[in-house]
Amino acid sequence: MKMSINFRTFTSADLNLLEKWFEDEIVADQLEGKMPLERWCKAVSNNPNYHCWLASDSVIDQIVGIVCIDEYEEGKGGISVLTNPDLRRKGYGSKMVTSILQDMQLPQVKTIVAYISPDNTASLRCFEKAQFKRQADEDDMYVLTFNLRDLE
Repeated sequence: MKMSINFRTFTSADLNLLEKWFEDEIVADQLEGKMPLERWCKAVSNNPNYHCWLASDSVIDQIVGIVCIDEYEEGKGGISVLTNPDLRRKGYGSKMVTSILQDMQLPQVKTIVAYISPDNTASLRCFEKAQFKRQADEDDMYVLTFNLRDLE
């Protein structure tokens, strides 16, 4: 399937879209215990080290997901991805990940880290398809990393 992923910065005006996605049973299950969306949006917008982008596919003219990177320690950024629930299992997750790694303008970030719950097999496949390497597990989570120097 042909895809052309483009990114734009996530804003509070996009909350309604995320609220709809969060009504999905699988999304709600994976994000159990996370901060309410409005509070999350406020925290993100006040944190210069947290970056979120909405991803759209110009081929189908639709928003396909959101990608966030949190610069949490020198040279490292944690990544999270949420695919539009209506577009699951079409390859958008891994395509968003590989596209943001090439497009993001965060020169201080050298390594991207994904923390994945063992029961989230879709995310595990997504990051493995995007060439992330599994490291030692930590706190009942899979830890996968991608060294941005591999893109050079």
